[in-house]
Amino acid sequence: MDLQKTIVIANEMLAPSCFRISLECRPPLSEAVPGQFVMVRVETGNGPFWRRPFSVAGLVLDGGLTRGIELIYKVVGKATAAMSALKPGRRLDLLGPLGHGFELSKGLKPVFLAAGGIGIAPVRFLAQVLEKYGHTGELHFFLGGRSSDDLLCRKELESMSLELHLATDDGSVGHRGLLTEPLERQVESLSPGIIYACGPTGMLVAVADIARRHDCNCQVAVETLMACGMGACQGCALPDADRSGFYLHVCQDGPVFDASKVVLA
Repeated sequence: MDLQKTIVIANEMLAPSCFRISLECRPPLSEAVPGQFVMVRVETGNGPFWRRPFSVAGLVLDGGLTRGIELIYKVVGKATAAMSALKPGRRLDLLGPLGHGFELSKGLKPVFLAAGGIGIAPVRFLAQVLEKYGHTGELHFFLGGRSSDDLLCRKELESMSLELHLATDDGSVGHRGLLTEPLERQVESLSPGIIYACGPTGMLVAVADIARRHDCNCQVAVETLMACGMGACQGCALPDADRSGFYLHVCQDGPVFDASKVVLA
């Protein structure tokens, strides 16, 4: 873990209110793995806000060398609005990398990846790493959103060596309905070795239930607000599924959990 003043390389709009920012940084930030996150402090005209957590969405590569990291975020308030206005060359205060990332499957295939909305960030990073390490032809990526505008990184995923399954609430692209519906059909058909997922809590609950009913390994990256990212504030606690009355903390024990070990809702 390190505290760094990173430099903005690029800050592009992916969809209405959704952006991808590329940041130049040094190790250990540039050595983050899929599922880990950073705490970002954004200064506005009204002064600095408390830090916000953002999943690392990928690495910035330059000639085969790692130059920095990428974050994908949605503008939902003053801090993220200020973040969206940052131009190349500006500095951004980051603390990280924090938390435990995904455990890469060893001999488990096919591999299913599921991302809903802004939950694309860590799952997209994981797909890149799995493709790099030879999972070509074994990856099934399930991407869902309210409409076609919410299917972030779609074109990028279409260029990768994976089978892409799309779902939208309004039916504008792909399956009309919940992402978990085509996911369960494919689970029944192909019996995946493992499912990795990130998205809204309701989606994660449904994915975990599918994995349980079909006796499938499942890891979920939990998205939640947190004030410190290091376990001090106790604001990101979730019940431990194995020990009544005990709690796990997203920032320290996660944000990636074995879906059977935590009570998501």
